Parts: sequence; structure tokens; C-alpha cells
Amino acid sequence: MQSADNAEKFITTRRIDSFGSLAKFTADKEQRYQQLEVKKSLDVQQTDRTKKQQKRVPQITTRLEQIEKVLDKLYEDNTLGTIEHDRYKCKSIPATDWNKQTKDEYAKLTTERKMLNQRYLALKEEVKEAEQIRKSVYSILRQEQREQQPRRAQDMER
Repeated sequence: MQSADNAEKFITTRRIDSFGSLAKFTADKEQRYQQLEVKKSLDVQQTDRTKKQQKRVPQITTRLEQIEKVLDKLYEDNTLGTIEHDRYKCKSIPATDWNKQTKDEYAKLTTERKMLNQRYLALKEEVKEAEQIRKSVYSILRQEQREQQPRRAQDMER
């Protein structure tokens, strides 16, 4: 009888240890999941900002094309002698600077968009992983509860 009690105590102790380990594991994974949720929220905000900037890309591209046409016309007028060379120099410098700034901004926005897309995809994978971990933990908890229910019934019968 004492051997059965010792075995029962040992099994109970092992279950308590298992539940303790499972609770710690669950708490750690829940904390990681919450961190991922915060990160996801921040990335969504950045994605929104990127979307706004992406809307500007076609506008900038169109504007670059328009400026290029104006510069071509200005160069043509200078070459044909329709416009004085001094006036050509005066008009072409600011347009060139503005054109360079616009191209730089376009390149910067494109690079930032690519970076944010990569971060978004990485975050998406982390969220999937966290969701799988959460499902696994809940599955383990449900399994443990199912195993405990028949034992509780047996304990009540005693």
C-alpha cells in the first residue's frame, strides 16, 4: 500500500513539475507573442507610411518625365539659338538641381519600400510561428486537462 502511495506521490510530483514547466513555457511564449504583436503594430504603421510614399512615386515619375521634356526643349532652344545662352544657363541649373533631388527622393523611397517589405515578410513569418506555438501550447493544455478528468472521476469514487 505504501509503495502505491509513493508511486502516486511520484506521479503527482512529476505532473506538478510538468505543469510548472508548461506554465513557464507558456508564459515565455505568450510574452514573445505579445512582443511580436507590438512589432507587428509598429510595422503596420510603417507600412502605412510606405503606402503613402508609394502613392507619391508615380507622381514623382510623371514629374520627372515632364521636367525631362522641358529640359530637352530648353536644350533644343539653346542649340537652335532661340534662347540666349546666359538665359539657358540660368534656367537649366535650378531644374537640374530639382531633378537630382527628385531622383534622390525616388531612390530613397524605393529603397525604404523594399526594406519595409522585407521586414513585413519576416514579421509575417514570426507571427505564423507564434500562432503555431500558441496552438501547440493550448493543445498540450487541453490534452493535460483530458488526462486529468478521468483521474478526478476516479478520485471522487474513492
